[in-house]
Amino acid sequence: MFYSESDDTYCIYVITNTVTRKHYVGCTSDIKNRIATHKKALKKHKHPMELMQADYDKYGEDSFQVCIFSERKKMESASQLETFIMKVLKSQNPKYGYNYKDRKGNSPLAFADRWRTYPRNWSDSRRAYYYRKYGVLFPPQYI
Repeated sequence: MFYSESDDTYCIYVITNTVTRKHYVGCTSDIKNRIATHKKALKKHKHPMELMQADYDKYGEDSFQVCIFSERKKMESASQLETFIMKVLKSQNPKYGYNYKDRKGNSPLAFADRWRTYPRNWSDSRRAYYYRKYGVLFPPQYI
C-alpha cells in the first residue's frame, strides 16, 4: 500500500522484531514523522516502550521491520482497526508484543480511558489536535 500525503488519512502500522517475533501496533496521520520519531527514540535509548528499547539494544536496528498495515480516512475506523490488530497479534501481552505499557505504566488502550470525559461533539480536527499533542487516538466507543 502506498502512503498518501492527505492530512485526513490515518495509517495503521506494525513494527515487528524479526528475532523475537514481537509486534508494536500504532496509528498516525503522519507516518513518515512517526516512524522517524520511533527510530530517533530507540537510537537515543529513550523509547517509552521499555521492552522494545531492550530488544533494540540487544538485537540492533536491523532486527526491526515496519509495515504499513492499512490506511483509513476516518480516525474512528483507524482506531477501531488498530485495537483489533492489537488483539489479534496479542501485542498488549509482553510475551508477544510491545504495546503493553510505557515507562509510566500506561497501556495504549488504558491510555485512551482518560479521554472519556471529553465532549462527544468534538470535531475530528479537534481530536486530531489532541492526537498530535498526546499521541492518543479516541477509541470508537468514546466518540
